[in-house]
Parts: sequence; C-alpha cells; structure tokens
Amino acid sequence: MVSDCLRSAILEVAPDDVQFLPVTVRYRDRPVTEKGPYWVLNVIKMIDCVDPARSVLSSAPDRYGQPWYWAVRLDAKKLQNRVHMFRAFHSSEIIFASDTVRRYLEKRKFTGLTFFPADAPDPFW
Repeated sequence: MVSDCLRSAILEVAPDDVQFLPVTVRYRDRPVTEKGPYWVLNVIKMIDCVDPARSVLSSAPDRYGQPWYWAVRLDAKKLQNRVHMFRAFHSSEIIFASDTVRRYLEKRKFTGLTFFPADAPDPFW
C-alpha cells in the first residue's frame, strides 16, 4: 500500500511497469482519510531474468509446490533497459527497482522504503 504522493512519484519514472488500485483504509469501522488516498501497488512487469547458476534454490517448494529462490541473482543480459520496476519469475514476491527509481525516490526522501543491491553477496534478510 502506498500514499498518493508515492504513487505520483512512481508514475513519473515507471508508468508502464505498475498499476495502482484504490483502497480504503479503515480503523474501527471508519475510513482513515487524513493522509489518504491510498493505493495498492501492483507491479505488472514480469521478466524471466533469474540467473539459476548464481542463485540459491530453496530446498522446499513454495505454498503452490513451485521451486523458489532463497537468494536471487539476476542475469543482466535478460533485462530490458527501459524497465524500471518488475518482478522476476520464480521470485515474484520481490519487487526489483532500477537505480533510476531508487535515486528518484531517495531524492524525494520518502520513508518506509528500503533498497538492497540486487547482486549483494548474501541475501538481504
């Protein structure tokens, strides 16, 4: 879920990679509107770009019985230059953002966002 301000910023740098769905935040059966509106961020770009030779496959399947990667490494040759936000097949729970997106959002001092290098030597968690 993102604020209207963050939604606007993401749309400036990655308009073709995302979709926003309106959501009403409720607290004790009352809508919270002081800082709204709010949006669910849906990253719609999926790219088959995981480098299986450098990634670490989990020993157990995910809840759907599919393999998943515990540590994901990307194959830069499979990435398209114009994609700024995407998910990778076999690792769809992670949102990848380009350095352009990271710099743009950090410059605007949004809080609650954490960026990790995609090729860090160890998994970020």
